[in-house]
Amino acid sequence: NGDGYFSNDHFIFIKFGYPSPTVPAPWAKSGYVGSWDYFLADEHDNDFQGWFDSSQNLMSDTSVFKSASGPSGQYLEGVIDIESAIGYVPDSIFIAVGSYETWDGGTLQWQVPRPDTMDGNIDPTEFLAFRAMSGFVLDGYLDSNALLIDSVLGYHLYYSVSTDSTLLYVATEAAGLSGTEDKYIFVSFKFPYDSVNVPDGKSGFVGKYSLYLKNEGVTNHASWFDSTGVEIFDTSVVRSYAPDSGWTEGVINLPNLLGFIPGGIYISLGTYEHITGGNLLVQIPLTVDSDGNIDGYEFFNHRISLVNGDVDGDGVVNYYDVLYLAGYLFYGYPEPSPPLIADQNGDFILDPMDIVYLSNQIFQSRVVLRKSGFRIHLGKEFFKLTKKRSAR
Repeated sequence: NGDGYFSNDHFIFIKFGYPSPTVPAPWAKSGYVGSWDYFLADEHDNDFQGWFDSSQNLMSDTSVFKSASGPSGQYLEGVIDIESAIGYVPDSIFIAVGSYETWDGGTLQWQVPRPDTMDGNIDPTEFLAFRAMSGFVLDGYLDSNALLIDSVLGYHLYYSVSTDSTLLYVATEAAGLSGTEDKYIFVSFKFPYDSVNVPDGKSGFVGKYSLYLKNEGVTNHASWFDSTGVEIFDTSVVRSYAPDSGWTEGVINLPNLLGFIPGGIYISLGTYEHITGGNLLVQIPLTVDSDGNIDGYEFFNHRISLVNGDVDGDGVVNYYDVLYLAGYLFYGYPEPSPPLIADQNGDFILDPMDIVYLSNQIFQSRVVLRKSGFRIHLGKEFFKLTKKRSAR
């Protein structure tokens, strides 16, 4: 504590998210500090301690904020009931400690963690960051558990799913302030068969998404938007962060968004020219046909549940799995993962007979194989694949 032993005023700064920008140090102290949500202060002259908010108002609700300071040379302690204070459990918490001379304008004497530079300020990069519960730290640095989906022309797309499958994390290089490109990370919770217009009047089409994270290349603003283009502000559902350099990051709380944990997740990155009507510059995963569109079969698929016959990876076995298997066999769709999930007759070969077995399993359908192709009758529904292939 600050009573006599160090003869300074002590501050513990807390931020629920990355502590940027910097703001003047509290109590008219010298220098700057990464922005805080709350700080715990211990004044040397009268041994007063207490919690204060971002406007330096004393927090008097002792059911939410508690503090104590022991005798000289002992410890300053504090507790925050986070859910009561801010209404949710944040993905990340940033903490820093500063010890200042007691008078107005008093300079920073020491800080924890150890500073990058001894400049009299506590910079955002000098806070200690850690995860709250099973969250992800959004700080402009790539999460240690992030997995690379693909790398194309120096661009990268990463993702991670929490161990309890409740949180999805995505990241790519920040668009920065260059003003030359906008970035979109599209996310869907079922196979994106249908195509829709790219948001913001960009050129081309993209597989139908559930929501997307946009990083705009002039302001470097990053935010989540729903399928209708409406920005999502509920931080209990989505979070995002974009530094001027580093990694643009986003998190989705899947149960809070959907009301359940989906069986599969589809992810794609599109980097577009910043102008209205801007063309697609880079897509991840790597394009299959280079047509200027991000087709549904070009999305990356992460399976949360593994169900036999769930060929398209959305956690449900239905009509679309038959379509996907046919698309793989005849039209260049990516191979089902794992392949054996589509091997419905158990011969360790993926071929039209697996379509027959899968269709019969789902619809009790009547499948007719012909030398010129095959027809599948699904009750009143009917489709024809005209790709020529010899029947077995």
